[in-house]
Amino acid sequence: MFTPDFYLPDVDLYLELTTMNQSLVTHKNRKIRLMHELYPEVSVRLLYRKDFHRLLAKFGFGPLIESGVEGIDRVLLTERQINQKV
Repeated sequence: MFTPDFYLPDVDLYLELTTMNQSLVTHKNRKIRLMHELYPEVSVRLLYRKDFHRLLAKFGFGPLIESGVEGIDRVLLTERQINQKV
């Protein structure tokens, strides 16, 4: 059974997070490929650890150096600013 981790209703997208354990990544890739074959109208995106770190760095959670994200040279909004907007 495949149950994605998150659903984003505004963009009609399911998100599945995965670890760097290769056996788990391979298993999830197979599930997502099968789901695309059976239900091509359903949008599913697999996020790897590097994608998750990019999101954290983009929104100012944690140091950029630890995230290993190339191309991001500064944080645009602090955690406090994001919380105020939310």
